[in-house]
Amino acid sequence: MQAGLGGGLGGFVRPGPGERVTPLDRGRLAAPFEALRARGEALGSPRVALVAFGTASEVRPRVEYARAYFPVGGFEVVEDEPTESVQVAAARFANSGAKVAVICGADARYATAVPELVPGLRAAGARVIVLAGRPKDLWEALAAAGVDVFIAAGADALAALGAVQERLEVLA
Repeated sequence: MQAGLGGGLGGFVRPGPGERVTPLDRGRLAAPFEALRARGEALGSPRVALVAFGTASEVRPRVEYARAYFPVGGFEVVEDEPTESVQVAAARFANSGAKVAVICGADARYATAVPELVPGLRAAGARVIVLAGRPKDLWEALAAAGVDVFIAAGADALAALGAVQERLEVLA
């Protein structure tokens, strides 16, 4: 292969004599996301409740992220005011009509709050518990505490949303 003309094109490469370039597969990049959304709608657009645990300034970035994340999978998102009370969080979840709880908070709170929150959310009817964030050093402990799915920027949204849908199908 020979470098392209006009040195400022960076990664542009053209085939040299006798070389062939394999064409890219034609396909719609949105197709997997459209299928994911259709599957969510076939499940009745399951409701997810954002459990904002902490102060408003602590939870805001993850609440906003999760609010935009779940509709991609055909989910309906509901949210309430932030709280620092496990009992209030569980009661609000119970009143939300949701089957999926999405814990939104600060990494610094997760180690102590999540093991307290999960049993209350399960007792309030949560079939799937999702954690918004990427506290890598806590993943194993939080999974052991009952977190089913982790979501974060840069993670595989198709896989995460598909896992939530699959858990709802299995538990239906």
